[in-house]
Amino acid sequence: MIDDKIKAAMAEATRLTQAGRFAEATALIQRVLGARPHDEDALRKPPVAEPDIIEGDFERVDDAEASELGGVRHGAGPLGPSGPPGVRPSPGISRGSFRDAAGARDYRLYMPRQLADPAALLVMLHGCGQNPDTFADLTRMDALAEQWGFAVLYPAQSPVANASGCWCWYDPDNQVRGAGEPGILAGMTGRIRDGCRLDARQVYVAGFSAGGTMAATLAATYPELFAGVGVHSGLPYGIAGDMVSALTLMAQGPGGGEVSPPDQRLPPIIVFHGDGDATVSPANSEALIRQFLPGASVGLDRVRLDGRSDQGVGYSRIQYKRLDGALLAEHWLAQGLGHGWLGGRASAPFAEPRGPDASREMLGFFWSLSGRSVPEGAV
Repeated sequence: MIDDKIKAAMAEATRLTQAGRFAEATALIQRVLGARPHDEDALRKPPVAEPDIIEGDFERVDDAEASELGGVRHGAGPLGPSGPPGVRPSPGISRGSFRDAAGARDYRLYMPRQLADPAALLVMLHGCGQNPDTFADLTRMDALAEQWGFAVLYPAQSPVANASGCWCWYDPDNQVRGAGEPGILAGMTGRIRDGCRLDARQVYVAGFSAGGTMAATLAATYPELFAGVGVHSGLPYGIAGDMVSALTLMAQGPGGGEVSPPDQRLPPIIVFHGDGDATVSPANSEALIRQFLPGASVGLDRVRLDGRSDQGVGYSRIQYKRLDGALLAEHWLAQGLGHGWLGGRASAPFAEPRGPDASREMLGFFWSLSGRSVPEGAV
């Protein structure tokens, strides 16, 4: 069982750390954080070499994806953020890289055939053992972008920064504004937003597992940049100081006094978790809600809306609203489901396809924040 592996690795990493063997402890936890239930052999694979960075490398969608997107094959075109200022890339998938003083990361950008006016930007952060392509496939977010008319940015973690593809949310250097991975990701978001002439009032960030925790970190360190945040199977911001403490918190969740909110007001948040998750304890989702709600929920209305997915999985859905009706947080907990994206594509790793559709519900939450109605036919 994956939880037994986590507990054993945690004990061994603690022993190595106490013995001063920090490099070995770090390597062990990196491997475990990147472990995938469907591919345990990946733990023994050597790190992948850093790929060459290519600006504006475009591709066409394949026949299967074209069919899902309505039979249209998207062509290549000039990439706005890398080319002339204010020139949007042509519809479809484009690839590039971003670099600033904080560092560099590659990215995958999806532009729909028809952008809404004004057009939103959704930043999607993959989890360990994933990459932008597999995360897009899991969440079906490209197809939803076609229906809803928004752009999707998928930053890619560098294998040099983490051999397992995890965003390093547990590193104190990656928990502050203006540096590390938050600095890179915020800079990339701003570059794509401005270069593609997207609406600065409708920029959202979401992620899964390590990516979900990094999404919470971005919202906490750059609250003015994001209008909303979605965290799926992640942890609160800033609760770990190294990989050993990260592994403990993943397995057990934080205590009631371990999570303190940042000083500034945070953007509204939607959280998804399976209550049978043995990789990241669902107690973390409850702590996330507490962290993002002002004043420990004083003066808020709490509305519970229980339901059942089309596949028969029960879930609880709790909304937290100000007295004037403004939605501040939403917490989804699916009964009996594990560490996977709820409603994700059944053939994709890290999917819990029987659950409610996290992708659509997340978009509905974001759209409600801007006061916009769900596009016709997108329900």
